[in-house]
Amino acid sequence: MLKLLDSAQPVPGAQIIVLSEHVDYWNHDGWVDPYSSRVFTDRQSAYSVRFGLASPYAPEMVVDGQGEFVGSNVRNANLAIEKARVQQKVAVKISGVSIENGVLRAYVETGMLPEHTGKHKAEVYLVL
Repeated sequence: MLKLLDSAQPVPGAQIIVLSEHVDYWNHDGWVDPYSSRVFTDRQSAYSVRFGLASPYAPEMVVDGQGEFVGSNVRNANLAIEKARVQQKVAVKISGVSIENGVLRAYVETGMLPEHTGKHKAEVYLVL
C-alpha cells in the first residue's frame, strides 16, 4: 500500500511522503527485522496512547500525526490524506547546508504551529 501511495500519489493537491517505520516487537524466535528499531516501537506506542488504543498493532498507518487506521485500508488512507491536505501546515526553512568530513549540517527553522495542533509539540524529521 505504501508503495502504491508513493508511486500513484492518488490525492490531487497532496504530496504524499511515505515513511515506513519497522517496529521491533516482532523480533523473536531467532528472527530479527534488520530495519526495526526500538525508537519506532516507542513512537507507535505513543500514538496508541494519543489515539486511545488498547495496544499498538500492525499494519497501522498514521497520516500527518492526526489519525490512525489499519494500514491496508485504501479508503481510509485517501480520506485521511485529503483531510491532512487541507489542514494548515508549518512553514519550514532549511539553510546553511554543508557537508564536511562526511557530516551533514543544516539550519532548520520552523514557523508557528497551526491552531489545530493544540498543545501538541512538533517533531521535525529530515529524510535523506
